[in-house]
Amino acid sequence: MKYLIIFIFIILTKNLFSLEVECSFEEVYQNGETQQGFFLIKDEKFRYQYDDKNLFTIIHNQNIFFLIENSDPTRFFRIDENTEVLKAVLKILGDYPDFRDEYYLEGLLIRIEQSNINIIKRLILLSDEKNLSIYINDCKFHPIKNLYFSYSPYFNYK
Repeated sequence: MKYLIIFIFIILTKNLFSLEVECSFEEVYQNGETQQGFFLIKDEKFRYQYDDKNLFTIIHNQNIFFLIENSDPTRFFRIDENTEVLKAVLKILGDYPDFRDEYYLEGLLIRIEQSNINIIKRLILLSDEKNLSIYINDCKFHPIKNLYFSYSPYFNYK
């Protein structure tokens, strides 16, 4: 009986901290350029989609990153290189709701600014190669279907 109670507690605690959220973002680069889009998170799945049809969507599912062209969603590529920033973001999201103020990951410093309700409002990425701020806005916590984390077939969101 004792083991059954522990098992139920683990299941309930995992579900309690499971994260399903949709947020919009704005990336601001050192040179003043900006890009907008949205991202979805469901447990360990992640979708980061730019609004610009000439850019792309990144999907992380089952520990694999895929890049899908927004102009032609039938064209997708597995990403195996230069995934440090993506992995860093996943690591930070895994700390929800207990984010740290700074993360040092593979030559990258990431500073976190949080809102007063424990949601990230800004990520500041600093490295030798690039400095970037990502502003996070309009987060909505609601159930998100698994199909939006599929790269093939690809499903439009919104």
